[in-house]
Amino acid sequence: MSSDEKRDEVPTGDVEIVLRRAAEIQAKTATEAQGRIRDRDVVQLAEEIGISQNAVDRALVELRSGALERQRQPQSLGERLWSPPELVSVRVVPGTTEEVDGRLREFLSGQHFTIQRHFGDELLWKRSRTTWDALRSLFDASEQTLEGCSNVSSSVIPTDDDGKVRVVLRMELGELRNASKANALAGSVTLGGLVLGVSALAAVFGPLAWLPLGAAAAAGISYGVTRKARSSYRAAAEQLEQNVEGFLDRLEHDPKSLPPAR
Repeated sequence: MSSDEKRDEVPTGDVEIVLRRAAEIQAKTATEAQGRIRDRDVVQLAEEIGISQNAVDRALVELRSGALERQRQPQSLGERLWSPPELVSVRVVPGTTEEVDGRLREFLSGQHFTIQRHFGDELLWKRSRTTWDALRSLFDASEQTLEGCSNVSSSVIPTDDDGKVRVVLRMELGELRNASKANALAGSVTLGGLVLGVSALAAVFGPLAWLPLGAAAAAGISYGVTRKARSSYRAAAEQLEQNVEGFLDRLEHDPKSLPPAR
């Protein structure tokens, strides 16, 4: 093989690197020239570096729904500690806009959400349930799918594929976050206060060194309790996301198993 032929070849391990860099250059050029780039160009760039069209479609929907806006903005320490603040689920499902929207409304109403605002194709839902509803949901797992979610926005958008629509659910976890923060604060105050009280009492009848030791122990307890609460929050958020994905699975593959739209 001649040296010229070798120069025209790229090692297999470097192909992805070259394509990724080429995609960056093309995207940068398009942005500088026009300020925007077409969806199909984004899909083509992604496919060249091994990213599926389905993944790109979902990312584009999340971008336009505002779900990615938070990633552009600097987050405070509190937001980073108690993340994610919201969840977004996107799915392309069979059916007409009216059919799917009806099943979606039935599902959210069953979770004790009511419509608050209309924004074109997007509906804003807010949880509104009585004390009796809350007690009943403890014994009915079907009403716990969105437990911890305070607000939901839903959209059913037609696609280019006849007979299919795109469903976008954006869920704010304010209720779950506030409950987790309250638990962390209550645990820290209770256990930390108990340790400080015992150390103060010990300092009265013994060395004063008990006070700084107690303060250090209280700080450690507060850290541990908060860390445990954050972990529980993330686990609950993951469970909520799985619940919603399960509903969307049924909507996509077995819609007849869902309650009919009224």
